[in-house]
Amino acid sequence: MKSFTFVAALISVLPAVLGLTINTPSNVVVCEPQQFTWSGGAAPYYLSLVPGGQSMASPIKQFPTQSGTAYTWNVDLQAGTTFNIALKDSTGATAYSDIVTIQSGGSTSCVNTSVQEGSATAGSAPPATGGSSPATGGSRLPPPRVVLLPLVAPRHLLAPAPPALLRPALRAQAATVVPVSPCPLLSALLESWVLSEQFFSNFLIYQAL
Repeated sequence: MKSFTFVAALISVLPAVLGLTINTPSNVVVCEPQQFTWSGGAAPYYLSLVPGGQSMASPIKQFPTQSGTAYTWNVDLQAGTTFNIALKDSTGATAYSDIVTIQSGGSTSCVNTSVQEGSATAGSAPPATGGSSPATGGSRLPPPRVVLLPLVAPRHLLAPAPPALLRPALRAQAATVVPVSPCPLLSALLESWVLSEQFFSNFLIYQAL
């Protein structure tokens, strides 16, 4: 009696010990029945099809939970579709078949056109629908910055910007004057200098937006 119990227990765990394997079908044809068979593992089994060579992609076909080791599918995907059979058992073990390509047949009436190879996978983002529109109404640009660089070369080599370009900004008091000089004393002097057309004619003037 004890020997019988041991043998029965061994038979019950043997499939799991042997590991889960799924057989690769040799000729899958559109609108014809195709049987999938497997061995090992422990029921229940979760059977699906994933895009060919993309084991981590979302399934393109999922089948009901299986308690046996075979399932017959009426092929309803388009000819040319490639897939791997993915089989997962109750322990979490997963097996994959080789890549299978669906062959054309005499009929396409059963094809499920809503399921295409390369359908969206988990985590994929929708395509961008255009950039954001620029802000309108009430927005104002910051006042321009005027950077003054003292001339250190002959006037004919470094021509100053025309003072007239700065007059509108100065009259509107919208410009920030930033003297640039390696000498702190000269910088302080420039900051306190009365801004005049003559003053600007002695400096290179850069306007940075």
